[in-house]
Amino acid sequence: MKVAVAVLSYNRLGLWTRTLDSLKRTDYPFEMVLYDNGSTDGTAEKVAALGGICNQTDNHWIGHGFRECTRLALEHEPDLILLSGDDYEYKEGWLEKLVAFWEAAPADVALCSCHIYEVFRWNAILGAETFGQQRALRRQTLAGDNWSFRSALWSEIEMLIPDDGHKYDKDVSRTLTRRGCKLYELDLATHIGAGHRIWTHAPVAVGKPVDRAAWGLE
Repeated sequence: MKVAVAVLSYNRLGLWTRTLDSLKRTDYPFEMVLYDNGSTDGTAEKVAALGGICNQTDNHWIGHGFRECTRLALEHEPDLILLSGDDYEYKEGWLEKLVAFWEAAPADVALCSCHIYEVFRWNAILGAETFGQQRALRRQTLAGDNWSFRSALWSEIEMLIPDDGHKYDKDVSRTLTRRGCKLYELDLATHIGAGHRIWTHAPVAVGKPVDRAAWGLE
């Protein structure tokens, strides 16, 4: 399975550096795509120095950034794409496990996140299943800053993401679910940017921790 990893950055230089370093914790080959969405903290210069692309428009919304990230990832003709924000720390062997999940996952699986999020009223846990020996939580919705998906599905996903906003993840998740698709989470990364807000100044929501033992994640 050919994999492309697209990392979107925006004014989180320290966390972005940790994200890139952690992506190396795998022996599975992948193509790296870097896209900066208009940072002013020095991240853009770092991205450009590594051969990445920097947003030259006035549109700095996360929806726009993820669209551009995916467009660049598709140039590598991957089977699987991971869209990652700049505030995740990936665990040892993360990509081997992600690929094992997708190779065994049925056709109705649309999205899989590499992070187990807290439980909010909009992203209830619907169950747990194992694919490719990887225990995964099925969720009502997935946060929009960590999605992996088969590249063949992008044309359908892209139609659902607005180019000028950040509140799209729940709507995309719900639409895919109504179409008979399933959404999962794997415990492959830690969200090191929890509590930070970049695209909005709304209060940081606090959810309930996932009982990992009860769901067979430990």
